[in-house]
Amino acid sequence: MATKQDLGAIPDFLRMDEAIGSDPANANKTGNWHGWPTKDLNPVTLMDDEGRTVRIRTPVMDLEGLITPTDLHYTVQHFDVPPVVPTDQWELKIHGQVKNELTLNFDQLRRFPGRSVRTVMECSGSDATFFEYFKDEGPKPSRTQECMILSASEWTGVPLAAVLNAAGLDDKSLYVRAIGNDEGVPATAAEGTKPFYYDKGLPMQKALHPDTILAWAQNGQLLEHLHGAPVRLLVPGWSGNWSVKWITDLEILDHMPDCWYHYQFYYYGNSPEDPNKELITTLGVKSIVTQPNDDTEKMTKGASSGRDSVKTREFSNGFWTVLLTQQRLLRHRLGWSQRLRISTWAV
Repeated sequence: MATKQDLGAIPDFLRMDEAIGSDPANANKTGNWHGWPTKDLNPVTLMDDEGRTVRIRTPVMDLEGLITPTDLHYTVQHFDVPPVVPTDQWELKIHGQVKNELTLNFDQLRRFPGRSVRTVMECSGSDATFFEYFKDEGPKPSRTQECMILSASEWTGVPLAAVLNAAGLDDKSLYVRAIGNDEGVPATAAEGTKPFYYDKGLPMQKALHPDTILAWAQNGQLLEHLHGAPVRLLVPGWSGNWSVKWITDLEILDHMPDCWYHYQFYYYGNSPEDPNKELITTLGVKSIVTQPNDDTEKMTKGASSGRDSVKTREFSNGFWTVLLTQQRLLRHRLGWSQRLRISTWAV
């Protein structure tokens, strides 16, 4: 197991073990797949005291296509990973500002009409170290070595709207407080703060979007525990902290709940005292060059350097686009003419 970093002032959700080695793409194919050599990609991970993985960063620079394999999909949680709850012991309570309070077990939830959603998920803290770099307060981060808190999967479950409609909404049903089973106290919370379960308050308009689902499967398999099993909330288009894992409780309210991870953590603002804080929901579009690797390779303008294509990823929460740009060197002058073959996936 990798030697853990000195935690120091590293924000809790950014703590990881040491970065992966000099061959992150595993070009030598040292892995094993049913007895055959395989190119087994290596994520950056954080382990607990029992040697179990509790956080994963995705090797985005080395991925192909659109789907992130489940074992490479990033995971983040602020509190300790909760104990495993078997599906036959799990239940979901729907209560508050509804006409009929419900308690559903796993089998009952799966009887609702199902829906599969493909989406990109990105943590609000993805690329956070670039803030220091742009302020000349730190070295340029390496997405190849550090990997990213960014992934994409196909999730299967039931639209949250179907469950809420079964409970019965009225004109005072304005927010859904989604509560997970992970409990703790944030490292930056005020002294005396009591432990609480991770929760987020979703506006009803977003909760009723057909792609907002209660997911029990990922990439064709029932959820792994680290990804929120037995059931998690999935909120495509918004940063990953809204997709509450290990969900157990939906409280319907006539007002926005005072969730700690709203205006105490995941917000835009100039300072903690900024009176004009704005919740982080959608994230801006970003672009990275993966071929040639933007971290490790350079290309000279006007020279092909033996390469005739550049592959990039443009992404934001909910979608990404993979562009493969065929480049032709124009004779007698510097510059490129371009032909694009674009594969786009969006929700």
